[in-house]
Amino acid sequence: RVFWELERAPDNVEFIVDNASIKPVTCDPDMLLKNGKLEDAGVSKYWDTWGGEVGLDIVTGYGGSGNALKAFKRPHLSHGPAQIIDMDCINAGERLAFQAK
Repeated sequence: RVFWELERAPDNVEFIVDNASIKPVTCDPDMLLKNGKLEDAGVSKYWDTWGGEVGLDIVTGYGGSGNALKAFKRPHLSHGPAQIIDMDCINAGERLAFQAK
């Protein structure tokens, strides 16, 4: 059984799918976070929130260039931006380092 989703598609839009296929993909461990640099202005694609009514906005990036993700309405210190990472790229027991500006 296969389930796929067209993310951020508008409501009430019809889709026609033709000649679809599914193939295994190789993992790029340098790309565990998708859209980590927020390359598309105004688009927080792949980012979600963790906890309560947290909101996300795209703002001017560090140093005045590029884009950054702003989390607001954070009722608890553990609430903020979230993203599901590709667990196929991680082996049990490995440790990950997170870095951001």
